[in-house]
Amino acid sequence: MNMNKKQCELAKSFIEKNSLPVPESGCWIWEGCEDHGKVRFLGENELLSTLAFEAYKGPVPNGLSVTHQCHIEGCVNPVHLGLLNITIRNKN
Repeated sequence: MNMNKKQCELAKSFIEKNSLPVPESGCWIWEGCEDHGKVRFLGENELLSTLAFEAYKGPVPNGLSVTHQCHIEGCVNPVHLGLLNITIRNKN
């Protein structure tokens, strides 16, 4: 999803209203994280991690995917999200 500035602000608000901060880890855990972290946003099905990454950091380049550096699947804290080459990710 290629978001404009207004859509990024909507996504940030959506993420912040629906996630719980965990002070001990710094994670922002998505409330009700089900369906493999998918959510409907602006009429599109999106992975939460990708939505969070793009809202706070910008588009995900082709050939890369969003990874959780904290290894917590339900985390949407953009500080904990990074990029990984899809070929490497699929091998892991």
